Amino acid sequence: MNIVLISLDAVRPDYLTSDVFQSIKEEGRVFDSCICQAPHTSTSHSSILTGLYPFNHGVRWLVDYEVRGKMIQECLADRGFKTAAFIGGFPLTEGNLDQGFEVFDYNPVVRDIMEGREAYMPANVVVQKAVSWLNENDGEDTFTFLHFFDAHLMLRSEFGKGEWPEKDENGIFVDVEQSLGRRQRRYKEEVNFMGEQIRLLLELSDVDLLVLTADHGTKMQGEKNYPWVYNSKGEKVGTQFHVAELYDQQLKVPLIFWGKDVKAGKVDKQVRSIDIAPTIMNYVGEPDYKCDGRNLVKEEYAEYAYSETYFAQLVESNRRAHELHEKSSWGWTDVDSFVSLRSDSHKLICTANGKLVPYELYDLKNDPGETENIIGSKPEIEGEAMRALADLTANDEQMELCGDKVVDDLVDKLETLGYL
Repeated sequence: MNIVLISLDAVRPDYLTSDVFQSIKEEGRVFDSCICQAPHTSTSHSSILTGLYPFNHGVRWLVDYEVRGKMIQECLADRGFKTAAFIGGFPLTEGNLDQGFEVFDYNPVVRDIMEGREAYMPANVVVQKAVSWLNENDGEDTFTFLHFFDAHLMLRSEFGKGEWPEKDENGIFVDVEQSLGRRQRRYKEEVNFMGEQIRLLLELSDVDLLVLTADHGTKMQGEKNYPWVYNSKGEKVGTQFHVAELYDQQLKVPLIFWGKDVKAGKVDKQVRSIDIAPTIMNYVGEPDYKCDGRNLVKEEYAEYAYSETYFAQLVESNRRAHELHEKSSWGWTDVDSFVSLRSDSHKLICTANGKLVPYELYDLKNDPGETENIIGSKPEIEGEAMRALADLTANDEQMELCGDKVVDDLVDKLETLGYL
């Protein structure tokens, strides 16, 4: 059996519109509402590969991380599968996600991530390497993980060539709308390019089970707060498209299972990235894989999807994150930590700066764009979600560590780094 898991980094489900993606969706099982557990690369992929919440696998930031718990590639290797990963972008090489892969191929075209261009391996190279490896292991059971970073940085555009538009001293684009409008057009081109590489993969390889997903989405023009990031005081603190917020444009990701044993159709129930690992394990004969996620083949869906983002606090305590920020300012000065709990109908967002404080509530049925904060107007729904969130995060040490966010020592350090 050949299993291929593809992560389209930073790709939203509403951009999978090319003929290739339409064909895969028509033949596969499409989950219309899949929610990632964090809107940044390393944390989200750790949840995908373990089936665990971030507070259980321990990865809360991009770099210098160590996954706690067994990853799916290790479980499949124990079953005799050959395992390989072909990685398009640097965050997945900054920890121990390579554990359990016989081949972990990361050969970036550009190695210096501090000089305007991020290190990456474009999707066509990723697929070329994967096809060669699959052909070399013809007749074996295989698990192949492909990470496409193209849409994250628009690698074939001026944005991927270090030709970023002018920024001010805070790292904010001087002409925001012009700069980001160009970015959005390039984004669509990159998504379509990745689709063509998937088409080639399916033509050149024997794939029994394809799982197509993303680690997080991204904000686009006309959506909430675009293109700014605000703190809980309503203060503008920079520009970003994911990482620092927990709105649906950042959290909704594609999820498609495709293959001869997959029941085709569309599912409108909410599912989570942590459901991917146990569902893959179902297809290799392990329907009761132990993790935080659920086997989607059983059609027993969780009521809530948990997501989180810890930014400023983790940057402050992380050596490699310091290095990144010293050389590449994103223009953030005072970003709060947030956690959210989402049902099919509502989403509760809380600040998590040492303790949970209800911050936003959205009626997703009547306000899918999350434009009207109705916190305080539905105490029963808010209270139920708050209790569930408190139970879920009761043993989360990270939240307690964030309680020192505003102490003098931290403020001094942030000033030294140029964030304040």
